[in-house]
Amino acid sequence: MPDRYDYAAMTAETVRQAADDGIAEAERLVDGMIAVAGPRTFENTVVPLLDASEAVWQADGRGAFIGLVHPDAGVRAAATEAEQRTEKWRSGLAKRDDVAAAARSYADTEDAAKLTGARRRILELLVRDLRRAGHELDRGAREELAALDARMIELAAVFGHNLG
Repeated sequence: MPDRYDYAAMTAETVRQAADDGIAEAERLVDGMIAVAGPRTFENTVVPLLDASEAVWQADGRGAFIGLVHPDAGVRAAATEAEQRTEKWRSGLAKRDDVAAAARSYADTEDAAKLTGARRRILELLVRDLRRAGHELDRGAREELAALDARMIELAAVFGHNLG
């Protein structure tokens, strides 16, 4: 079990560092998944994507709530900025061509066709998210979708911060 996070010692720098560390770990996991040589499996394709998402969620979780309630304005501002970065990372993951190619490659295997239960559903959602991220659109439409999505993330984070 990981050590408990010390919210009492939180500073603007620790919020930024948590986001940096979470995104770096997620990138490491995704890069490892992309680099897989040999047959694609659930374990070497889907699990690293789930683990990468978990790393970013953990980093975001340390700052998102505290960004609404911390007495230090610097910590609140750092948490809002960190939330925007982690949200953009999550959103950008599904837009990556290398991630889409790896996931589609696995989705087309016999191994994927044999999945049942939760694993089947996870793969279905992954393929759906890739489609929704614009992988079936032409380049111009994909770029417009990405710009709109990035702006929506910025506005949502600021709105949530202001609402809090």
